[in-house]
Amino acid sequence: MTPPRLALAAAAWTAAVFVPDAARANIAAVQRQPGVFGAPQWDAVTPLVVEREDLVFDCRDARPEPLCDFEARYRVANPTGEPQAVLADFLGVEARDVVVRVDGEVVSAELSEEDRTRFVALVAGGRTGADPHEVLGGDATHAGFLLEVEPAGRREIVAAGTIPARARFEPAAWIPPAVIRHLLLDVEVGGRRDENFDLRYLLAPLETWGDAGEVVVTVRCPADWSFTAAFGDSYDLIGGLPAGPPAGWTVVTEDGRTTATWRSGAERPAVLDIAFNVAPVEPFHSGGVVVGFGGAVGDGGGGFFMRWLYEVAYPSWLFYGVGVDTDYQDRVILAFQIQGASPIASFPIFPSIDAGLGLPIQLWPETRVGVRLRCGFTWGPIGFDATFDLFPGYDTGHPDFAQIGLYGLVAL
Repeated sequence: MTPPRLALAAAAWTAAVFVPDAARANIAAVQRQPGVFGAPQWDAVTPLVVEREDLVFDCRDARPEPLCDFEARYRVANPTGEPQAVLADFLGVEARDVVVRVDGEVVSAELSEEDRTRFVALVAGGRTGADPHEVLGGDATHAGFLLEVEPAGRREIVAAGTIPARARFEPAAWIPPAVIRHLLLDVEVGGRRDENFDLRYLLAPLETWGDAGEVVVTVRCPADWSFTAAFGDSYDLIGGLPAGPPAGWTVVTEDGRTTATWRSGAERPAVLDIAFNVAPVEPFHSGGVVVGFGGAVGDGGGGFFMRWLYEVAYPSWLFYGVGVDTDYQDRVILAFQIQGASPIASFPIFPSIDAGLGLPIQLWPETRVGVRLRCGFTWGPIGFDATFDLFPGYDTGHPDFAQIGLYGLVAL
């Protein structure tokens, strides 16, 4: 009798060899998908059949990317008069907290490194030496288990977990001023600037079973999201997703949720592509330090001044700052300010222009409270700033006091 470990390895090998060529090519091309349900067989081809697969994505808003709880429910039957057994693996990419149940009971089986490699080779189209990260476009997660079905018996397999819908790479035409100004220190807190998110699911591994029946896909998402989907016989043939609602889907919206359903019928697509358009949510920007070098002229006399400022931003074009201007001799001015700034093009020919208001408080040599007008520009972390401070007179003994400051800026 073959030792169990050798039997498992042989089962994985036969699954990779006997996948139809078209499915193998499609699998190799897919870069992202929430799960792959393949069946390495004890024999060359397992007689077990998947009578039906019900696949549900229940998607919700999260930061920075939406999350989709998925459930793949398989009804597996043994049409023969003998017991059948397979080693199976629910192979995911960035799938989280995956749990597999057979008839309601949690099941699992340890997969050797060789087993994992061969399951990935199934996705890679038989390239057993392929790097899983390169093939799958992410870190592979495995949920292996043994399945035994008695003669003429049936089993229900449920694989459930969570997967993020990843932001689609789209080169930005404009860069927010908070991002380009504070390249070193700025951190986005909460929110997101992306709008389009994608996930892929691979249907082709159903061909590794003796037969496969209908596949029913249900996608649920908030009603204010735009949803679309497309199927393909291979990754290379998918092309762009349709701009509007997907053809062939039944879409119903009620109670603030959209539910879209698709039934395979006689179709056997290899790949399912799902996309969401979600309204962006402005993040809070932690900003950074701004150091200014320059001078001031006015009623208080002229001379060299420095500015030390810390600013944050929300939204990305509106800055709030507190800083100190000083000549390191006999003048200290504390200032609170707010300013708006224009975005900068990805190809920065023109700078970001900004303007704002402030509340300057002279602390030394005598306390005065005034009003500040300011304007300037920045080219990334380098810029220029001009300020006009007016300290109104309180009485005849304190006449109006004005000062103009010009500074070169370096933002961190």
